[in-house]
Amino acid sequence: MERVAEFLQTNAYIIVVMFVFSVGKIVSDIVARRKQLWRDFLSRKIALPVYVYVIVLIVAVLLKVFWPVAENQTKPLRTVQGVTFGVQSIPMDGNRFVRCEFNGTELVFAGEAGFALENCGWKERPRIKVEGPANRTLRMLQLLYKDPVFRPIAEATLEGIKAGKLREVPPPSTVLEK
Repeated sequence: MERVAEFLQTNAYIIVVMFVFSVGKIVSDIVARRKQLWRDFLSRKIALPVYVYVIVLIVAVLLKVFWPVAENQTKPLRTVQGVTFGVQSIPMDGNRFVRCEFNGTELVFAGEAGFALENCGWKERPRIKVEGPANRTLRMLQLLYKDPVFRPIAEATLEGIKAGKLREVPPPSTVLEK
């Protein structure tokens, strides 16, 4: 009996079917009792004091201002220590690799989160795959470089990367004035 219960709880198809039936039951109950629902809840007027509207407006403004800040906070990196990786794809985002060995490993960076490599060894030259937002950023830099107007910005960005001073790349307005 326990095996049957475990099967029913872990089988994705059964879970989806149960979900669909549950949603169907809720919808059919709403449709069957729509007149009563309208009479009891939806047709009634609710008068709220003005201060409630002011509070809702203030909360909405605060959420709009501070939600992106909370969303962009960096999460701590997950530490992977002393692991030897073979010929496989390893996601870099969100990981801190300490004293790891990479042997023909493809490192995948999507730009969703940061990463760190500390005292790692390379038996073969690593392969790097860039996807997601990081890939879009590289494509944007490539398009900027192709346009003669924006080429100085792309070159200044690459020079900043080479010098290890990416934050000191001159602003676009000063590069374009030259």
